Amino acid sequence: MRLVVSGRSEVRDFDWESYALLRDNVQHFVEGGAPSGRFRALHALAAAVDRESCVVDAVRLRLEVLQTVAALREVPLEHAAISARTRAIHQQLRTATVGSEPAIAAGAPASPQVVFRSEPLPRAALDFVEAILAVSANAVAGDKLEIHRQPDR
Repeated sequence: MRLVVSGRSEVRDFDWESYALLRDNVQHFVEGGAPSGRFRALHALAAAVDRESCVVDAVRLRLEVLQTVAALREVPLEHAAISARTRAIHQQLRTATVGSEPAIAAGAPASPQVVFRSEPLPRAALDFVEAILAVSANAVAGDKLEIHRQPDR
C-alpha cells in the first residue's frame, strides 16, 4: 500500500510500512509505549492508512520527522518495535495480496522485537522520510500537507 503526500508545490508517495516503522518506534522508544502528544502530526497519518485522508501542519510534521530520525539514529533495525496495529494491517494486506512477498516474516515472534536486515532504523524508513522532507522543504507557518491512501490497483 502506498500513501500520497501533497504539499504546496510537490506531491510524493511512500510505502506505508516505512511510515509505520518510524511511527511504531517513536511510540516505543521515545514516547514510552503510548502517544504523548509530542508527535501529533506523525500519529495523525495513521488515518491515511485507514483510508481516510488527513491534513497536518507541514512545518510541524517536518520537525517531528527530523526529531524522529535524530532520536532513532542509534537504534538498529534488528531492535525495531512493530505494533500490534501494524502487524494486523500487514497480515490483512498479505492475505488480500496473493503471491506477494511479506516484509515482516510470517514466523516473526509475538514480541515487539522483529529481526530485519542490519541497518539503522531511520535508513529503513527512508521512503517516508525523503517524501516528507521533500514535500515540506519550503514550508512556512500555516502550510498544510494532505496525506491519503493511494487507490488500490
